[in-house]
Amino acid sequence: MVIARRGAAPPPAPAAPETQTAGPREAGDGTLNFVGADVREVIGTVLGEILKLNYVVDPDVTGPVTFSVVRPLRREEVLPVLEAVLNSCGATLVNANGLVSIVPRRSDGKARAAAPSPRPRGG
Repeated sequence: MVIARRGAAPPPAPAAPETQTAGPREAGDGTLNFVGADVREVIGTVLGEILKLNYVVDPDVTGPVTFSVVRPLRREEVLPVLEAVLNSCGATLVNANGLVSIVPRRSDGKARAAAPSPRPRGG
């Protein structure tokens, strides 16, 4: 898996072609490269396409991001990388009941309250 997306930012100087080593790799191994991409696009790519997780994004989480991870990541390393990127943008993720919520961080560094989960009726 190699994910490279470009947003509105001017493209960097051409780089050498990316090479991948031959041989068996663990499922989910790959690199991430986003240049000027909308943070919502990054979230959709990482959570939806790569990790196949259910997610919701708070409307206040917006803006461009640029980051590159050139060392191949295992599947279990991808979510912490996304969380670091979100933290740099003033957002964080909250994983509860099979749903990942992306919310702005409060000024004290904690996550703003996510919408409550629906409760079953009659119980």
